[in-house]
Amino acid sequence: ISLVLYGAMNAATDKIKGFASLLSSLRILERKGHRDDFEVIVFGASESELSMDVNIPIHYVGYVDNTLELVSLYTLASVMVVPSLTENLSCAIMESLSCGTPVVAFNVGGNGDMIEHQKNGYLAQEKDDADLAEGILWCLEHNQDYGLSLSARKKVLNEYAFEMACGKYGELYNSMI
Repeated sequence: ISLVLYGAMNAATDKIKGFASLLSSLRILERKGHRDDFEVIVFGASESELSMDVNIPIHYVGYVDNTLELVSLYTLASVMVVPSLTENLSCAIMESLSCGTPVVAFNVGGNGDMIEHQKNGYLAQEKDDADLAEGILWCLEHNQDYGLSLSARKKVLNEYAFEMACGKYGELYNSMI
């Protein structure tokens, strides 16, 4: 079975994290007959904090502060959903991509810098829950054919690895001297 991952710091209390959009998207997928196609894993909140009224199996793992557990969640998932209404350079997106898990997110802020539409994930139109639902489904259906996981990992290694970042900062500093 495919696993869809959602999680964030303060996933239940911070409206900017987009939980309402995720819930709306899951309801859309349920209405379209996809309730048995995947299960959802939620971290960063407990079931009592985030009650999802959908007929899709949902597993709550609570707060995760162990790096190995977090990596396990990312690598188990078929796709990560980051429905944030605003973002800069999302740690969740970066972590997911680095684990080879494609990401579905709204095309806001820095998300488009990390997610290449239909290459390592899916960029949904801003605040369009139906497009977010389409992105989840698209990633689940096309990961193997399109090599989304491999592209996700390559994106981080080629553009965001520690050595790369250090080199870019070095170039910036040298250009300013």
